[in-house]
This record gives sequence, C-alpha cells and structure tokens, in this order.
Amino acid sequence: MIASAKNTLRYFNINNNSTFLNCLPVKYIGGKMMLIRAILSESKIVLYKPSVNPINKLDIEIDFMALTPLQLNYLLEKKHVFKKIKLAIIGGGLVSDNLISKIQNITTNCFQTYGMTETISHIAVRNLKNCTKKTTL
Repeated sequence: MIASAKNTLRYFNINNNSTFLNCLPVKYIGGKMMLIRAILSESKIVLYKPSVNPINKLDIEIDFMALTPLQLNYLLEKKHVFKKIKLAIIGGGLVSDNLISKIQNITTNCFQTYGMTETISHIAVRNLKNCTKKTTL
C-alpha cells in the first residue's frame, strides 16, 4: 500500500503543501489509500461523509481527491465546486463516454484509474480531459 501510494504521489507531483479531500468510505481500499497518500505526503486531509452526492459546498482549495463515476456525475450538477478542485481521480466503475464529455468544460484535471482490490490501488491511469474518442485502459 505504501509503495502504491508513493507512486501516485510521485506521478501526480503531490507534496506536503497539498490538501486532500476524501469522500470515499475508509473501510474500502479507495478510502484507505486516500488516507495513506495524505499521511505519506504529510498533506492536509478533509473528510466528507461518503455519499452519492458528497459535496454541497466547498470553501477551501483542494489539490487532490478521489471519486467514483457516480459521485462525479452528481457533482457535475454543481459545476462551481470544481473551481476549487485541481485534480480528481475517478475509479471504482466504468466512466462512460457521456460522463467524459460532461467533464471537458470543468477546470479540474480528471484521471480515470484502473485497479482491483488485489492490486491494492490503481495500476493504470488515463487523462480524461480532451478525450475525443473512447480508448481502452
């Protein structure tokens, strides 16, 4: 888990000046990995109650967060929230072409992740911004 977290921090250039937002359940691997990444990078972490629609209002700048495709879809109804989020990784399910087209006009950098519980974290990432055609991970 530590090696995987360090790879993610290095890949996305996350450092101890970063602020994380976790709205995933920490009893599952996605939520656990967010905590481990925050601890290893010595970053601040903001915890939101996990739900389909986790963020109603965001008062601080967020450097890194993780979402499921379902959460992302609901958050897109509040596009103003994304002005405060620099980077989001999306995993835990299929990211549809429709969802990819919806995120093209937000300022947040969005990356789809692929992984399995057995791998402890993602083993592949795909930049979803400026995606013009469906590509396989």
